[in-house]
Amino acid sequence: MNLIEREEINLGKLDVYLQSKYQLPEIDIKELAICFSSEKRAKDLNVDSSKAYAVIGDKFLDAILFEYIFKLNRNITAEELDDFRQNYTHNKNHETIMIENDLHIFVMNGPRKNNITSRAGRKTLSATLEALVHVIYYYFGKEVLLSFLLKIYKL
Repeated sequence: MNLIEREEINLGKLDVYLQSKYQLPEIDIKELAICFSSEKRAKDLNVDSSKAYAVIGDKFLDAILFEYIFKLNRNITAEELDDFRQNYTHNKNHETIMIENDLHIFVMNGPRKNNITSRAGRKTLSATLEALVHVIYYYFGKEVLLSFLLKIYKL
């Protein structure tokens, strides 16, 4: 079995994991490959880099969680919103979310093989989560994404 076949099996397992644990609909394997590949692996697999997905996903993540928190408490102050951002949507917290939800084990050629506490490892996990957020929003919409986020953030 070659590397690409092994990675396709890994991505298939990831899709099943996302469906069973988070009740997500089936996600296209190529989209998962984009999200869960390092930039180098993305080139090897001939898929787009996840960087663009991560930039877009980062904005969706902030907007959807901020809107959710604001709807729960319309009297929330700007300081409280900033505290929420620091505690939930800041990049430094994404690796914790990925690890707590066992999503880090699916990152191809990523921090599971290296030191996940390294700067590169944290950046990879953060970008992976943000890219996945983009894919879920793009294919399934805001409500499915919000449901996923509430589960992984345990809100």
